[in-house]
Order: sequence, then C-alpha cells, then structure tokens
Amino acid sequence: MKITIRDAVPEDAENVIAHLREYDMKKLQSCGDTERVLRLTIERATECYLGFIDDEPICIMFVQATNICAGKARVGILMMRGADEHTNVVGRYSIRLFRMFIRRYEELTGEIDPEYTRSVQWMQRLGFTIEGNTFYWRRD
Repeated sequence: MKITIRDAVPEDAENVIAHLREYDMKKLQSCGDTERVLRLTIERATECYLGFIDDEPICIMFVQATNICAGKARVGILMMRGADEHTNVVGRYSIRLFRMFIRRYEELTGEIDPEYTRSVQWMQRLGFTIEGNTFYWRRD
C-alpha cells in the first residue's frame, strides 16, 4: 500500500468529486456547482492537502485562516469512498495533519452534521469539541 499526501491544486477538483462519498457530495452540492465550489475552496485555502492510497484519492483537508493575528482558522474535510476501507490509515495521517495545524493556529473550527455519528466520533478522537453543527479546538 503506497500512501501519498501532497498539496492539492484546483485541477484536482474533478478527480476528487469523482471519488467523493455520497454524504460529502451532498454537502458540496448544497453549495452550488460542485466543481466550481471545490476549485475555489482549494484556491482560497491557506493550506490544502490531498491524500492518496495507491494513487486513489482518499481525503482532502483544508485550512482557511480567518484571523491571522488571533491565529484562527476554519477547517474542512472531505472523504472519498475508499476512506471507509482504510480508516486506520486515514485516521493516522489525519492526526498528523491536525497536529501540524494546531501548532500553527490558536483556534480551529468547522461544520459537521451532528447526526453523522462516524464523523462526530472521528472529530472527537482528533481532539475537537462538538457543539450542534460546529466542531472546534482551542489552545488552552
């Protein structure tokens, strides 16, 4: 199994969309034109990483600084269909990325569907607090 994480580029949008899980596709579709939304998200992200297992996209994570002086940022995560088959690998590398993010920011926030138990449990495992449809982490 070959694992690769690299910077995402707007041109990745089409390939990512082709592999998105149904839940994450619906989340993107609710924002409008999925490819345009994802391209803009990647372009505007402060940091954006795309993870692969054996050349198949598995996960895309992005951070958008919202207040540089205060060290605040929004975090987004989209999972591809193959992520469910490789939860340990995705989890291990996600933890590495989030550790990198928390060294750079004082506060991370994002949106989550509180009814989607798997995502809630995963974000809690990463150290985030869930309140309604928001997840957050703050440096103490």
